Amino acid sequence: MADLVKLVNGCYSDDSAEKKNTPLIKALLKKGTFTNSDYEYALRRVGHFGHSPAVAETLLKDVKVCIRNEYKHYAMQVACKYGDNASVVSLIEAGANVHSGEGLLYASMYGHHAVVKTLLEAGASVHALYGRALRYASTGKVVKLLIKAGADVHCKRIRDNSFTFTNEDEALIVASGYGKLSAVKELLKAGANVHAKSVKEKRKVFINGEVKREPWDAIMFAAERHHAEVVEVLAQAGAHLEQALYLASDFGDLACVKVLLTAGAGIYAEKALDASKYCGGYDYPEIVKALQKAASEAERAAAYSLLDGVKELFDVKPDATEGGWVYCLSNPSYTQGMVKIGRTTKPTVEERGKELSGKTAVPTPFVIEAQVWVRDPPRMESALHCILESKRVNGGREFFMVSDISVIKGLFALI
Repeated sequence: MADLVKLVNGCYSDDSAEKKNTPLIKALLKKGTFTNSDYEYALRRVGHFGHSPAVAETLLKDVKVCIRNEYKHYAMQVACKYGDNASVVSLIEAGANVHSGEGLLYASMYGHHAVVKTLLEAGASVHALYGRALRYASTGKVVKLLIKAGADVHCKRIRDNSFTFTNEDEALIVASGYGKLSAVKELLKAGANVHAKSVKEKRKVFINGEVKREPWDAIMFAAERHHAEVVEVLAQAGAHLEQALYLASDFGDLACVKVLLTAGAGIYAEKALDASKYCGGYDYPEIVKALQKAASEAERAAAYSLLDGVKELFDVKPDATEGGWVYCLSNPSYTQGMVKIGRTTKPTVEERGKELSGKTAVPTPFVIEAQVWVRDPPRMESALHCILESKRVNGGREFFMVSDISVIKGLFALI
């Protein structure tokens, strides 16, 4: 026993040792008489030090297929874990069981395409262990093989009343969380549901200004774990972007944030900035800057599109006898970003500004940010208020909070 273990251990020091000792192990196995525990210990050492094809094949071809190692894995499972296809073939010929599903699970998990193919050809079932082989498959090639063999991309496991096991998610959620890009692509090709929610647990989300706990989807797990390439693929497949943007921002992943903003998440940028207040604040200046820029661009785009519906109100000259001014005013005494959007029939907006500044409730003069003469001031004012309704400070007042005053100036430039 000591000689066997010594030789097995020695095979992992360098390549020359492996070449030198493998023949000795073969000779020792032929001459020696070893118990199950001897083989078990040798297999444990193989598993502990890592894959060594020559040594693993030598041991596994001689060992009885029913012997377990320290982790209660059959010899077949050890061979599948390390991708030793030659040993898998030998063990199958010796009567090893391929129907338990554990060998297929290990081969799929570690991406051993040839071993997966061998097991499937030998009759291994993709449905064994509740479809775990597909759920934990690490490469697109393996996923493709399993699906061709009948694996269900929508398979998940829901805990029953016995509470003997935990819930298990669909394959796309698992692959996304582990960053298995090729597996994610293959699953999507096969029709995996990009909107499927996790059945394992509820986790932190930001909804309507509050932090709540809800099930996550695939893109949220990918964003949390910094898998930007996976996030991009899922976004292109139509995944919901809002919560993923919050998570990527919260965890400081600028690459994911940029991917999501490029994919169209800019409409959620302002909410993402609000979410930071409830999540302890983003201590990532570059992310905050990117979100602020995206929020400004999204605000401008939305406003411009809404203005298309009131273009007929723009066609009026400043010297027209009918019409009036629509204006945007700010005041140093107000919170930064707060503006007043109103209308007046006075000859100039300056007169209206002086009138408002003269009120005792305002300690500093109003500043004219933008102004335009229109044919129908009440209608244009209402149109602007409608466009900026989500920015209104108080339902009964004409004050609005904007992230970038240039958005308002841009609106008025279009009128």
